[in-house]
Amino acid sequence: MTALAPAVITALTLLVFAPPLTSAFHTPKQLVLAAGLAALSPLVASRWRQVPLLPLVFIAAVSASASWNDAWGAPTTPTLVLGALTVAAWHVVGVAERTWWMVGAALLVVCAVVVLQAGGVATFGATGRMARSATLGNPDFVASVAAPLAVLWLGRARTTSWKVRLAAGALVVLALAFTQSLATVASLAAGASFLLAHPSTRGVRRWLVVGAVVVGVVLAVGLARRDVSTSLRGRWYLTSVIAPHLLDSPLVGLGPGAVELHWPRWELEWWTRRCGEDADCVARQPELEFTGLEAHAHDDWLELWLEAGPLAVLALLTFLATRLRESWRSASPFAGAALVVLTTRALVDFPLHRPADWAVLALTCALARRGSGAPRAS
Repeated sequence: MTALAPAVITALTLLVFAPPLTSAFHTPKQLVLAAGLAALSPLVASRWRQVPLLPLVFIAAVSASASWNDAWGAPTTPTLVLGALTVAAWHVVGVAERTWWMVGAALLVVCAVVVLQAGGVATFGATGRMARSATLGNPDFVASVAAPLAVLWLGRARTTSWKVRLAAGALVVLALAFTQSLATVASLAAGASFLLAHPSTRGVRRWLVVGAVVVGVVLAVGLARRDVSTSLRGRWYLTSVIAPHLLDSPLVGLGPGAVELHWPRWELEWWTRRCGEDADCVARQPELEFTGLEAHAHDDWLELWLEAGPLAVLALLTFLATRLRESWRSASPFAGAALVVLTTRALVDFPLHRPADWAVLALTCALARRGSGAPRAS
């Protein structure tokens, strides 16, 4: 039964949502992670020697920061703790190959809903690009989980008929195009580079390049109506406002939710340094269009440094780098490529502050470890 848990939990976090709740998408997914961890806790406790240390260090750093800064009530605190616990638990439990179809089926459901929403069906009252949010609450959140899962699926669909693979792949790529997520192109390019560099793909590199070009063209068509330069300038504005405060609390960080809490003051300080009290100067600045309240830095590594300090970032990155090395050394690099997709996206997004992304990350890390010869599942 425990061999089913990672796939079941991942599939549920992709699909579950509850419109009556204030947080209709994230809260149900947090509850799924919590319930799954509770069910697995006896097994994990019995194998405590196998629990990896680095995710626990990350949890300890987040907990210390939340306690020091009285930030346990921040919405992101349970997501960070539950997510890292999920990574640690699945490291112990493992992932059974025969359960992978559950995650693949959930991915196809999400992508099918996005395509339907692009046609005006089941939009839940949303309009424009935001109507293509499926069960994740935002088109960027859809792309964030769909892209790495698609790479994982690519490495595990070899026994499926080519017609099924082609149809499923077309559905996923079409859904990604409809989300119009800028970060998807860059993160998939990084993942494709990992695959192309791996020795095991030498015989199929031509087909990988062809596939990558086709996917890139389809995604570029989807992005045709988005202003890429404005989006990039907006991301740089966020970074320039936040970066001066990286050392405000160098040991334990400023606490989960720090960006949302401190953003008004930080933004005012940035504009004061730029223009002082000169209103005309402010009006002339091109960055004026980006002003407003922000809850996230749209760079998870920067945000985690601010929230929990450098120890938390170092612990998580070291753990992920170990899994990446194990995938590189294995015969199948697709888990490593998916890990690259997710971690590079975190440079311009905040997947590590969303429960569904943590479930995908935990699954990816478990598969990368298994590729190194670790036990497959309990």
